[in-house]
Amino acid sequence: MRILGVVLFVVYCSVLSYGQTITGYVLDKESGECLIGATVYDVSTFKGTTSNRYGYFSLTVTDTATIVCRYVGY
Repeated sequence: MRILGVVLFVVYCSVLSYGQTITGYVLDKESGECLIGATVYDVSTFKGTTSNRYGYFSLTVTDTATIVCRYVGY
């Protein structure tokens, strides 16, 4: 079993009237490879998204959020 070696790199955070939008890239920590289809979600609201073919994701959350990233096979 491989230990999850994922880097969640948040590049932008803007305040909206209904929350905040967190965007970033999900990359393998060792190789720097983009992780396609990684799940990124807020555990308190169970709202989430998946990363695209570039590893990019965008997720709108409430004022406080705990973000979790998971990737099948890691």
